[in-house]
Amino acid sequence: MGEVILRRLLIIIIGTTLLVACGNGNVGGQVINGSDTSLSDGQLDKSTLSIIYSTPYLQSVLQNNILCPGLQSSDCQTNLNNLATNYNFNLAQVESYTDSVAAYQITYGTTDYFGNQRLVSGGVLIPNVVESQLKGIILFDHPTVVTKYDVPSCYGGQSAVNPSYCHSGSIVGEELASLFAAADYVVVMPDYNGQGIDEGAMHPYILYPQVNAMTGINMLIATRQFLNSSGYSNNIPLNLYITGFSEGGSYALWTSKLLQTSENSVLTNQAYNLKYTAGISGAYDLTNAQMPMESANEDSISPGNNPFNIYSISAASSAKPVLIAYALTAYGYFNANQTYNAMNQAFFNCQVNSQYGIGVCPAFFNGNNYNLADLFTLNNDNFNETNITGAVVASSLSTDYNPLGNGSNAGTYLVADGLFSNPEFNSIINAADIANWNSSSKIGLIYLAQDSVVTNLNSINAFTGISVQSAANTVESQVVDNNSYFYYNQTTHAATNIDHQQSSPFALIAALMDFNNNP
Repeated sequence: MGEVILRRLLIIIIGTTLLVACGNGNVGGQVINGSDTSLSDGQLDKSTLSIIYSTPYLQSVLQNNILCPGLQSSDCQTNLNNLATNYNFNLAQVESYTDSVAAYQITYGTTDYFGNQRLVSGGVLIPNVVESQLKGIILFDHPTVVTKYDVPSCYGGQSAVNPSYCHSGSIVGEELASLFAAADYVVVMPDYNGQGIDEGAMHPYILYPQVNAMTGINMLIATRQFLNSSGYSNNIPLNLYITGFSEGGSYALWTSKLLQTSENSVLTNQAYNLKYTAGISGAYDLTNAQMPMESANEDSISPGNNPFNIYSISAASSAKPVLIAYALTAYGYFNANQTYNAMNQAFFNCQVNSQYGIGVCPAFFNGNNYNLADLFTLNNDNFNETNITGAVVASSLSTDYNPLGNGSNAGTYLVADGLFSNPEFNSIINAADIANWNSSSKIGLIYLAQDSVVTNLNSINAFTGISVQSAANTVESQVVDNNSYFYYNQTTHAATNIDHQQSSPFALIAALMDFNNNP
């Protein structure tokens, strides 16, 4: 009976949870399994064609699976009308530039957090146009995924041929193919360390943005080699645009900063012209925005009492355990020699739920006992987004945390006492911030009016911090109105205004407008 109750409860939880998206890994700073390599940073290993998307197919996927899945025609039309009004975008554009987009996987070398050379993967999308028609390269940093394989290089589509690390296809490639590549941009999509082919290592999640930014920078180098081998000129100048959503938003800004400073030689040597960086709903200010939101209790918000601009208490409450567990697993892996004492141990052990007296992880994983670190470090066919997210949220119930949004959702219940005031931990948080720096290249910050997962204070603070240190008009912002767009809510079976996890395609179209306006 207890398991049935828990399952019913989690149907509600997972309906509003961000699908953000232990064992092997590091001992004493040395990676002991996975994809070690002798390849240098940015050295291309190999490329493989996965699928060629026709643009009529991409247009259909964009409408039916990305912008309007499950919606009635009137609500879908509202989405399309507002995209046309706000960003001069219409579905016919998908077929107007090219007839097809080729989707490739590439593997290449990069350096991990410990200084080891790793073989990593990523996806490259190339429109079927002559070289002179290319508008440039878009580097896209993907949002949080909790599996090893729900990454951009794992393409969707029935005829996609994916490598063995892909247990399923991702919609990301189709989304970016329909929006960016079909508009005559080459799209470069790193999978990051610890994901894709580098499944044997822990992903350095959110607290270590420089490492993830470098996977993208090194992929830009590898992509030049790939394009040259595919018949494109090796030294033709290409405009470079950078963007990323959620987790990837932070990496996008870090990439832009590194390319303007310590990694500037990449632009010169690879003949890239950095034109524009669009950060979308990213965690840029962990110190003053995101971590305060994670630690706070937002059990009752109202127009006069909503300091983090949250749209939905239930969405915030159900996302928070996943984000905290993922971040603290990374912290334990990289900074604490694979000890995970930063988490509340009842939460971390994922064994018995005190309210129902049943095994939480065994209920999701065929009776197997795992802890939360296992879920984020091991690669397992059963470790899909739904199971991992559901298990983490259910495990939070073993504390005084309430993920349903009708009780306390203070992140302090999920962490060890005093963590959020720990100087060592806070030094890592501070080093990850990217909200105050001088940019000589244009920056656009796109964010929701209300966001339940990544507070828009991140973007607001970054706008102020970067603007103060940069030349006038370097930084601009676009606010996406939650009420302008609908998605089909699987829990309520009704059209609902978008929140963080549904906003990606609409915000990406806003970024596309910025790119087109900065040729």
